[in-house]
Amino acid sequence: MKKSGLTYIVDDLSLIRKNIIRDNSVVIKLSNPDDVVGVFQRYYGDYNIYQICLDLGFGSLSQIQFNNDWENIPLVIFAYNLGDLNYILNIVGLIQSCKIRVMQPASNKESYASLKILSSLGVDCGIFFDQEQADSEAFLDLASYYYMSPVPHASIEPFANIKENIHLDYNHSFDEVYFVDEKRFLYIHSEKEFSFLPQSKRLSIYLSDEDFEKEQVNFKLENYYGHFMELDQCSKCKAFKICNHKLSSSFNCDCQQTMAEVFEYAEISETVRR
Repeated sequence: MKKSGLTYIVDDLSLIRKNIIRDNSVVIKLSNPDDVVGVFQRYYGDYNIYQICLDLGFGSLSQIQFNNDWENIPLVIFAYNLGDLNYILNIVGLIQSCKIRVMQPASNKESYASLKILSSLGVDCGIFFDQEQADSEAFLDLASYYYMSPVPHASIEPFANIKENIHLDYNHSFDEVYFVDEKRFLYIHSEKEFSFLPQSKRLSIYLSDEDFEKEQVNFKLENYYGHFMELDQCSKCKAFKICNHKLSSSFNCDCQQTMAEVFEYAEISETVRR
């Protein structure tokens, strides 16, 4: 199996010490804030840590006791909400100095205001989609803030990724923001198995280069080209270039209209920038 350029995603620390990890960059998934510094210090240097992904579930950002040890850790934090805003405001300078992106769920109505606050404070942040549908109007309002606000602010994903790649001639979805890209990320489940998505078909880690490339193509056919073969609604959507079907069931109304407006915001923003 070809390893060059791939990033392995693991939530079992014992797998990091295996040979399958050593020659690749790695995303380490954690759930306890107390483990972040120790895990980074333990593996940094011997391994290429692409990012540490801290998933707090329904926890708040303010439950983390940030300190100077966090400054050099490439970290993305998935938190349900900000929690104690006064605490966040008191340590915002420290958070700004860290390599941190804070992600909040689209299904939580508080997230949209919270992300504006973080971005205005100079903290990179973003929205992620969970099992519940998101409010389309709130999502568009956040997109409008990111693309159109004249006030300086930090990046908000996936809008920043869309803006960065809107000029490309080919389709480029924002999958990489969420560690989903069959050409970049593999989810490692054991010494013998991997998958392109957390819940997708598991494949053998010992696949030949040829078989691995076939699986990449099959994955692309199923998740991308299939829409054009079936001529479904996604294949006719203007925003397919940036969405690639990823948000087809994520909103409480027409996803095509929602993402088409995001696409227009990004185009206008890019035109103004030039």
